Order: sequence, then C-alpha cells, then structure tokens
Amino acid sequence: MIIKVLSLICLIVILSCSSKNTKGDGNNGNDAIIRVLTYGYPPHDDYQRSKVAKKYGFMLVPVAGCMITKELRDSAERINRLAFAKIKKLKGSNWPKRYEIDVLSEFKRDSSIISKIKKLDFIVSKNKELAKLGNGLHFFVDSLVGKETYRVSIESYLDTTHKWVSFFRIYFNYPNLVIDSIDKNIKLIHDYKKITCFQ
Repeated sequence: MIIKVLSLICLIVILSCSSKNTKGDGNNGNDAIIRVLTYGYPPHDDYQRSKVAKKYGFMLVPVAGCMITKELRDSAERINRLAFAKIKKLKGSNWPKRYEIDVLSEFKRDSSIISKIKKLDFIVSKNKELAKLGNGLHFFVDSLVGKETYRVSIESYLDTTHKWVSFFRIYFNYPNLVIDSIDKNIKLIHDYKKITCFQ
C-alpha cells in the first residue's frame, strides 16, 4: 500500500513540475502540450527522441529510472494510451513509424557532427581537464541556424560547482562537414543549487 501511494505521489509531482506553464496535462483533450511518460534507462538516442517529439507535438517526460513499480508502470501506460490516441488524431496512424525514422535520421546526423567536433584539439584538452574533476563534455546539436548550419552546444559542470555551463558553441555546416564559427565564451545554463520544481 505504501508503495502504491508513493508511486502515485511521485507521478503527480513529476507531472505538476513538467506542466507548470501549461493548462491541463495535454492528454485529456485540453490544448496543452501532449505528454508521453517514459521510464527505464534512457536510450542512446534520448536527446534526439526529445527533439523529434517536439516536432510531432508532444514531449517526453521521464517518470522513473530502471527501478519501477507495477503501479507506476500501469499508470504511465494508461496516461500514454490517451497521449498516443491524441497524437494519432493529429499526425495520422503511421506517426510512430515516421517518428522512429526521423529519430534515426537526427541521431545519424548529430553523431556525424559530434564525431568531427570531438577531435578538435581544444575539445580534447577541455575533456581531459574536466576528467580530472570527474566530469566530461556533453554535446547537444540543438538548433538549425541557417539552411545547413547547426549550433552545437558543448556543456558540462563548471569546475566542482553546481553550475552547468556551455563552454563552447560551435556552428557547424553539416553537408560540408566544416565549422563555420566558434563561440568560446562560457555561458551559464543552470545553477542547480537554485533550481526547484515550483519556481
């Protein structure tokens, strides 16, 4: 009984945190963002799945890691059935197949860009510096700037603080596999000491 109550509370808190700027939960017919709940170890293409989900009109909301109760799984699946029905109505019955194709395409493109960037001398050097602190660089191909240019944000913790920063933004021309420009000014993204669910 305690596990059921805790699972339900956990699910409510997660949904309330993720919907603080919207009306409703998006799965009950309201005009809010549609939410698809996820659990388990994040897949290797988790970042691309989230990006493509936005294009399809929904967002992925992680509700648990690998350890999950039957009650939480059942609740997530019930909520997801409503979400999938709404996505099907908006995007057609073959949306899951198209979504998977788009995720794979984004993953291949992003992997190609990141593999080139990881070889740059200043990236190798920064990664070695951060490894001494138990950190490493994370690469996010986060936006299309021009017709063929993508912005790649290279992020990690700043030293041993709670501050998550973007060390570099590299503007990368994908078809030609060349760098257009590099911004090396450190930019604060999050200060995890200040983040709360109910801001």
